[in-house]
Amino acid sequence: MKCLDKGQIALYLYDLLEPEEAEVIAAHLEDCRHCQRRLKQELDALEDPEESLATDEPSEAVIHDIMANLPPYPIHILKRSERQKLQRKTNWKKRSLDIVKKATIAVAGIAAVVYFGTLTSPSFATYVHGLYASTIKPQLKQTQESSLFDTLASTNLLIQRGLQEGYNKKVDLKAVDNGMTLEVKEVMADSRDVRILFTIKDQNGKPIEDLFSRVLQDEGTSYELKITDKDGKTYTNYDEEFQIGHNDLTQVKGQSELIMLSRPIQTFFSDTSEIPDELYIDLVIKDVEGIDGKWNVTFPIDISKAKKDTKIVPIHKQYTAPNGELIDLKQVMVTPGQIEFVIENTLAEYTSQGLTYEIVDDTGAVLAKWSEMNRGNKERYPQPYYKNVARNYFVRVVDDTPTGKKVNFLTFHSLPTDKDLTFRVAATYQTTSADFEQKLSIDAMKNKPVTTEHDGNVFTFSNFTVKEETIRNEKRMSATMQLDATLAPGVADVDKFAAVDENGNKYTGYFKGSLTRDAKGNIVLSGPLNLVKDLKAIPKELTISIKEQLKENKDVDWSVTLPLKN
Repeated sequence: MKCLDKGQIALYLYDLLEPEEAEVIAAHLEDCRHCQRRLKQELDALEDPEESLATDEPSEAVIHDIMANLPPYPIHILKRSERQKLQRKTNWKKRSLDIVKKATIAVAGIAAVVYFGTLTSPSFATYVHGLYASTIKPQLKQTQESSLFDTLASTNLLIQRGLQEGYNKKVDLKAVDNGMTLEVKEVMADSRDVRILFTIKDQNGKPIEDLFSRVLQDEGTSYELKITDKDGKTYTNYDEEFQIGHNDLTQVKGQSELIMLSRPIQTFFSDTSEIPDELYIDLVIKDVEGIDGKWNVTFPIDISKAKKDTKIVPIHKQYTAPNGELIDLKQVMVTPGQIEFVIENTLAEYTSQGLTYEIVDDTGAVLAKWSEMNRGNKERYPQPYYKNVARNYFVRVVDDTPTGKKVNFLTFHSLPTDKDLTFRVAATYQTTSADFEQKLSIDAMKNKPVTTEHDGNVFTFSNFTVKEETIRNEKRMSATMQLDATLAPGVADVDKFAAVDENGNKYTGYFKGSLTRDAKGNIVLSGPLNLVKDLKAIPKELTISIKEQLKENKDVDWSVTLPLKN
């Protein structure tokens, strides 16, 4: 074989030859001192990879020439995996490959243009395409496999971040009893939550559809979850009786046979620093479609990486509420994608202060908020009292006496951690009595909405309708009407609706609509007002009353700087 020309050395240097050609050139280099010297000269020119990378980037024209030659077929046509298996016989080649691994697409492009003038090789253009594609997304830590959490990640930022950080793991564990199979598919765990995806198959090996409503009802009755360490120590759930919105069972959209069980790990620990790097989850299903059994799987979860990604910022700033309740912002825990606030409340006797917390940036923009309003079902208040709140938050009751303590663990997502933020009490609330009454003619309301004003509140009633249904072979009637209202400044909500018809029959009213704020900041209500009691006959008149209102006080001056960027 004749000595190698400059182009052949370049192709060999950048590993762009087909396997057979590479073997021939490697054999020649082993015996030819002249070609060895020439290869060494090219290697020495790139002896300092960092210095090489500091050279000017290729022009737009060069990049255009490279990209213009990219073919439509995929990178696998080069059979690069076969090349990687070749036995390299010279130290020169190993050295060159080490450098190539550190080189960027710019270096490869410049070298190719210098040596070849133009890029006409489809295989080389494909190689450049593969190298380019692998470098344009440096933020990706690794290529993620498809995950069963993908569907949930589209609507859950915490799960989305968990996938990005690699907190998920496929386990594929099974437990069989009574011919039915529990299959745990995948888990995700960080320093705050563990999430488990599982399904159950019937005796015929088919996944049970609509698993959420048909099988799993109440924890303790149909399923249990325990957390232990590697030595078998079982951790006690501090919040067994006081959890809010926890032990969630979520049906995966589009996959009714798949269930996600989530559990906040912190309910088992009084201090985040106490959480071991490795825990064991023991999941037991005790009832499947009325069939008693024991479907039990145990598996480890690794939290070490998540703990390294966790930063705890001590705060210890206190605020005394108007009712005398002491509120202590103890610490902030920063984890990928979420920030958790630990707030200890020392209660005033027999009362709990309703208030709203806000997190704002240096421009005053509200990035997150959470309200404690003691108003029952918080699903009624998605806005304007909650923003960027993670679904799972909980309360730990330390002392349940009238002047005892409780700890709120509030978690927010989509907050920046590269700059300081401010945590503040934005408003306090007080429930007071109301004396609104309005007589409505049903016939008149069918033709025209009725609008009335009371103490600055404007209420509009319309669209009275009666619904008839058969329950246990008995016909029953219920009524509903549309309520639209703009509340007076300083009024955050109204409640305790009631109605009396012309015959003295009394009905309890429940507003099921939405609460928003208008451009002036006033609360706007809109939605159905349902009357709960069997109607014996359609009323001709109804007297609507409202007995309670929630007063909002925004004249609060208490805030804390959150030093997150340090």
